[in-house]
Amino acid sequence: MVCTAGLPYEHNQDEEYGVDLDDLGDDHSLTRDPTALRIREAAALLDEDVWIAVRLPGGYEGADDLDDGVASARWTTVVTHPDELGWLREACSYTLTQRTRTTWNRCDPSAVQAAQRDRCPVRFEGGHILDSAYGTGQTWGVPTPVTDLLLPLLRASHDELAALAGRLRPADLSRASYAREWTVAQVYSHLGSGAEIGLAAVHAAFADGGPPDPQPIWARWNAKAPEAMASDFVEADDRYLATVEALDDATRERLRVPFHLDRVDLGTYLTLRLTEHTLHNWDVRVAFDPGATLAAPALPLLIAVLLAGVAQVSDRKTADRLAPAELVISTVEPDGRYLLTIDESVSLRLLEDGQAEPSRATGRLDLPTEALMRLVSGRLDPEHTPDRAVAAGRPTLDDLRVLFPGY
Repeated sequence: MVCTAGLPYEHNQDEEYGVDLDDLGDDHSLTRDPTALRIREAAALLDEDVWIAVRLPGGYEGADDLDDGVASARWTTVVTHPDELGWLREACSYTLTQRTRTTWNRCDPSAVQAAQRDRCPVRFEGGHILDSAYGTGQTWGVPTPVTDLLLPLLRASHDELAALAGRLRPADLSRASYAREWTVAQVYSHLGSGAEIGLAAVHAAFADGGPPDPQPIWARWNAKAPEAMASDFVEADDRYLATVEALDDATRERLRVPFHLDRVDLGTYLTLRLTEHTLHNWDVRVAFDPGATLAAPALPLLIAVLLAGVAQVSDRKTADRLAPAELVISTVEPDGRYLLTIDESVSLRLLEDGQAEPSRATGRLDLPTEALMRLVSGRLDPEHTPDRAVAAGRPTLDDLRVLFPGY
């Protein structure tokens, strides 16, 4: 798989043109660069090898005179995209699409030229991206199957919470949820107000407007009675999902949704919503079922979020206390092997099949994948830890609970 400007391509180049990233050493920029790590983790999930090229074969503005047959031999430091998560997601999702909708799967010059012209307008010069979809207001034009994957998952979570809401009595709605200081009704309120904010942001995207002000929306939802919090969630969340589900493919591709001070593609926006929805869905269900687990179908997409954002949800003071440490994490359902590194920062990366565990590893942790997601999001206290979670060495499971206080 060749990842260039967010598009993956299989290559048919000789091995002499490539570099085995595993041979570069731990201090090499391509080994440590966060974008390179995420591409490699995505490739491993897809059971692919990865090449990182600075340009595609074929002619385009800024191209040099390198023969098409060796274009993929050109290497450079990874260009860090302003929206690394969205950039990686589009690369991953495009590969998934190619497995079911084959249009090209080789670095054939004519196919790649068509791909650049019709699917990914990017301008290069001297091996660097001068501008691209995110920098110029253009659209990638890349199919966004990630949205097609996200919407059924969001709909399933909605349906589950809606069905539960219809069965809850007033006393149930006043019961404490797992979310700190929130009742079950208040979790419904949070998701309902989030749906209203999300719908307003989608409408703003069509008008090239800014993000909606959440304060009056939150205030209105906070003032609702508990029964209305739950019932109004069902209506607001359904309206939000129905609006996005009704968008055609071209609109989904081009839409850039205002988010804080930035604009993000629809897939990124919905991935954030899926993370929130899945975790808070569990916050509600576990109040009535102590053995509840996160929705299994959502885990593959949530893992990508976990790999990208583990540093942002860790506690810096705890990390300083635990450093240096390297924890090998083995998961099941789905299977995976990860390395949690705690030093100047906190990072989590996927260990590829057959890749040896680092000799300097300080501990091990075995657990289901959904339990790992709950651990990092502050939802794996001892009472909700599965028996299959087994830790040895350091950091201990209790250390990790402090390292990841939750959100």
